[in-house]
Amino acid sequence: MCIHKDGFKFILPAIAVTIAAYYINQTFGLICGLITVWMIYFFRNPKRYATQIEGAILAAAEGKIVSITTSTLPSEIAFIDKPVTKISTFLNIFDVHVNAIPVTGKVIDIQYHPGQFFNASMDKASDLNERNSVVIEYGDGRKMAVVQIAGLIARRIRCDLKVGDTVTQGQIFGIIRFGSRVDVYFDREVTPLVVVGQKSRLIETVLLH
Repeated sequence: MCIHKDGFKFILPAIAVTIAAYYINQTFGLICGLITVWMIYFFRNPKRYATQIEGAILAAAEGKIVSITTSTLPSEIAFIDKPVTKISTFLNIFDVHVNAIPVTGKVIDIQYHPGQFFNASMDKASDLNERNSVVIEYGDGRKMAVVQIAGLIARRIRCDLKVGDTVTQGQIFGIIRFGSRVDVYFDREVTPLVVVGQKSRLIETVLLH
């Protein structure tokens, strides 16, 4: 199991604190050790293999699908002015938190939007919470957006992409810490292959085909 590079600035200090705490008080040291183990677990970046189905759009996040609805795009990336299909995935603090590219294409827009920090499982989080939106053009000019949304505890969104990047399906591009939401928008109304309540597996679950 690999660790996302964003995690080391938390894990290494936590290990140092655990060692120091253990010498001061063994019980306190064990508590710090458990927290450190959880940090390692949280920042894991497990090896996943993208489902090989031509034309499939894969899950950008791992967690529980909490909403499938028709919605307008966030105002900062409104590449189409009519309602489209949105699939929302909630990531709790025990889920894998790295995010991946759902489809091979080109990044044509990235927009950061400051906001609040409501519980990411709530529908209003899509509109009101801090978010980072990535628009990808793929196939014959189709567009889709992957929106990283901060949650009640999560206060940091990391995105390693820039406009103009060519991206590959399954490519890890960022992480949200700690507990968050990822919304995926399409440029049209579609019939998803997932249902509300389903557990989504990063780049293994097929959202659309």
